[in-house]
Amino acid sequence: MVNKIIVHDLKKYFFKILYASLGLIAVTIIFYFVMKMPKDIQRQSSYSILASALTTIFFGLLIFTLIIFFGAMYQIMYSSLYSKEGYITHSIPVSTSKLYIAKILTAFILLLYMTIILIIVIYVMVNGLFGDSFFEMLSYFFTSKDTIIYVFMVLTYIIYYLALVGFVLVLLNILKVKKYKVIVVIILYEVVTNVITLISQLPLIIMTSSSYELPGNLALYIQSGVTLLFGLGIVWLSCYLLNKKLSLD
Repeated sequence: MVNKIIVHDLKKYFFKILYASLGLIAVTIIFYFVMKMPKDIQRQSSYSILASALTTIFFGLLIFTLIIFFGAMYQIMYSSLYSKEGYITHSIPVSTSKLYIAKILTAFILLLYMTIILIIVIYVMVNGLFGDSFFEMLSYFFTSKDTIIYVFMVLTYIIYYLALVGFVLVLLNILKVKKYKVIVVIILYEVVTNVITLISQLPLIIMTSSSYELPGNLALYIQSGVTLLFGLGIVWLSCYLLNKKLSLD
């Protein structure tokens, strides 16, 4: 049943983000090749008009894509669980924990996709503006020995911060906050994030403060592993609290 919920939500939200992001990537690639045009062409007035138009379209599509993305995340992480829509969602014959995990996994897939899109867009834009061969840099990234640890860290922190956001929304629901929800969410997120992040980093701080130096990327692996464990722990705690204290608007 969990996979059916995930598939249903992805069908509902993913393709909207996909179409917008593909348009964004297309404009980014066009912008890249425009930036690589010979200097004599770049001095022409028509080039400036084209570059300005592409810049406007790029930022417009970027904002449009982010609005669609954050709207989808809001619907998945909050509206479908805690608002009036939640009555329909919670009528599905599945436990609250599994329902919450399905929403977290859906949000993870969308956030991972959006992270990849933004990395590609920023990578191409920076390369187009500041030089170096795009394909050479891309080849270096995929052949670098540090690629695995960087990918692992990205996945770990996506899970971790997504779990934190979900936990804050659970607290918001349990505390039955009716007014100034945005302000309360920001305050709760800052407090919870700082406290949990400090606790999760203690093992690494203790290890690095000693005279023993960790070999290679071992410190990064330990840090990412501890962060991942805390993220999963936060998801478990959120499920536990929802099973005990859930209330719908």
